[in-house]
Order: sequence, then structure tokens, then C-alpha cells
Amino acid sequence: MKKLKNLLIMIAAMSAMMVTMIFTVSADETTDLSDLKVYAIDNSGNQTEVPLDFNSTTYEYNLTVKSTVKSIKIEATAKDSTSQWSVEKDGINTVMDTGDNLTIVDVTSSTGAVQKYTLKTKKLTEAEDATYIDSTHMTIEEEANEVIKVIEERKNNVKGM
Repeated sequence: MKKLKNLLIMIAAMSAMMVTMIFTVSADETTDLSDLKVYAIDNSGNQTEVPLDFNSTTYEYNLTVKSTVKSIKIEATAKDSTSQWSVEKDGINTVMDTGDNLTIVDVTSSTGAVQKYTLKTKKLTEAEDATYIDSTHMTIEEEANEVIKVIEERKNNVKGM
């Protein structure tokens, strides 16, 4: 009888652990995004997509925008239709100041679990704008050629000083 009691206690404990494991995996999946896009908005209201190599399980991104950008706009889709996404302090954290800016996108599941996507956006100065490379529609080779071109221009500027 004692062995049966111990066996039942062990089965109950294992069942509880399995339920916890299943819940944990489900919560992780329901707090991911399936898509995330960031748009730079200039003073005239024009918007341009900011290059972003999105992956649903990458939670931190470093972005760069030109000096003419006033704010960023975020569009996202939660992987799970019952989850909701939002921008922390939207309207404040989406305004771009020169230098480093931080924007957090929260994804909240129906159970209350939260996953944060962190966008670290650097707004360039006017002087830095010449180094900006928009690689949105470039092949790797074209992007490499643009980088080489910027390096050559910098070398020439240094020689001319």
C-alpha cells in the first residue's frame, strides 16, 4: 500500500511538471511576433522603410536613420492571434532625437506573458548622413560596393586636408 501511495505521488508530481513545461513552451510561442516593420517619417510626413532583418526569436535590433527623420512608425503582427502588441510610451519613444533612441515593442499573450522587442535606433547628424547606406533593395555585392565607395571618399577627404 505504501508503494502504491508513493507511486501515485510521483505520477502527480510528474504530471504537474509536464503541464508546467507545456505551458511554458506555449507562452513563449504566443509572445512572439510574426512580422515587424519600422518606417522612418521625415518632417514632410514621407515614410521610408528602415532596413531590418527580422526574425521572430531575435529580440534586439540596432537601426540607423538619417538626420531628417522626425519619428518612426512601427507595424507588427503577433504570431498568435489572441496576443496583442504595443509600443511602450508610443508617441514619446517613437520620436527620434539625434543620437541613440530606445523603443520597446511589447507582445502580451492572452495569459499575460510578455515578450519585449528592443529597437535601438541611432539618428545620424547631418554630417554623418553621407555615411548612411540604404541597403533595403541591394544585393550583398551592391552593399559591399557602397561601403567601399564611402571608405574611398573618406580616404580622399583625409588626403585633401
